[in-house]
Amino acid sequence: MGTTLATPYRITQPMKPTVPILHCLYRSERMSFLGCPAELLYILMVVNWQCWSASQGTPPSPDSEFFSGAPNSTNSELTLIDRIQNFETLAWAHKTSSSDSLDVSQRVHIASAYKSAVLIYTIRVLCSPSLQISQPNMALLASQIITDLLAIPPQDPFVKCILWPTFIAGAETQEPALRSLVCDLFQRFWSGIRYGNVSDAAQVLDRIWTRVDMGEAWNGGWTDHLGGDWLFV
Repeated sequence: MGTTLATPYRITQPMKPTVPILHCLYRSERMSFLGCPAELLYILMVVNWQCWSASQGTPPSPDSEFFSGAPNSTNSELTLIDRIQNFETLAWAHKTSSSDSLDVSQRVHIASAYKSAVLIYTIRVLCSPSLQISQPNMALLASQIITDLLAIPPQDPFVKCILWPTFIAGAETQEPALRSLVCDLFQRFWSGIRYGNVSDAAQVLDRIWTRVDMGEAWNGGWTDHLGGDWLFV
């Protein structure tokens, strides 16, 4: 996840996503989970690998076993989108929780927020305008992320992992009221864990919002206007 907000050609070759790595993520998820679900995290690895491969002029080669049976297996971008959209947050929450219904509920919220954020990120950085896809309503996805994250109590441990999806939602948000809620989430994160990057995230978003409000037509290209390489996790 650390490479998601870094310019692909500035980073060294990322770890190639393979099914054994996915199994390691699943194992880590079972032993100690706090953050992005393993399958969605693996999809981010694939997206980063695709971006890096494109910057090097080489065709990407994701692990075929992971994508076997996907309806768009001949098109890697559509396959990734299918996998994200078909991720079952409720089933995942029940499978990973050994606690009560409240824990399951919080896991559904954090998984849903990450699912929407990973979908937004994948479309923005990987899908060219010429790709024929039925693009979801990005503003609605961002609003859903904000709603899910606000449903997590400030004292809940999951608050420690809301920075990345909050930033992704904020980058897609244009309504002042929703932007204010994004700032509230940043404050909630800061209150739970004194992590300096939260102020950087707020400043980057403020610059993005200012340029959007000035009428710059990016066609969703905020990922190219981050003003640097950032680690918002």
